[in-house]
Amino acid sequence: MLVGFAPNIDDIEQFDAGFFRISPVEAEWLDPQQRMMLETSWQALEDAGIDPDSLKGSRTGVYTGISNDEYRMLVVESGKPADAASCLYALSGTNLNGTSGRVAFVLGLMGPSKAVDAACASSLVAVHDAVTDLQEGRADMTIVGGV
Repeated sequence: MLVGFAPNIDDIEQFDAGFFRISPVEAEWLDPQQRMMLETSWQALEDAGIDPDSLKGSRTGVYTGISNDEYRMLVVESGKPADAASCLYALSGTNLNGTSGRVAFVLGLMGPSKAVDAACASSLVAVHDAVTDLQEGRADMTIVGGV
């Protein structure tokens, strides 16, 4: 089943961090790409008739086509966060490879988790890798997205 979405970028500030069990200080430094991947993955599962909570512990893989890190550059240019927690969250919240891992963590998934940076082909390569892992038995189901 293929389910596609185009989240509304204008509403990215409406991200419900508490719903995803993300603290306010962490959410402050969270790249909008990670926010979109979380929201869209959850919505795609629900629209496919899959209860996201039912996937906990499953061999479901998460593959994200992602290559831009403009938000990280904004964080770096804005000056270093003042306290230790903010420094940590600024790093994890803007790390490209954290996007797939964050979705997997929030959903409690045990399959592969992979961020793919292949410039303009990032999403296509992420789909290819997900299909390959399904065919080779490394995952029973996959969530694939591009941001």
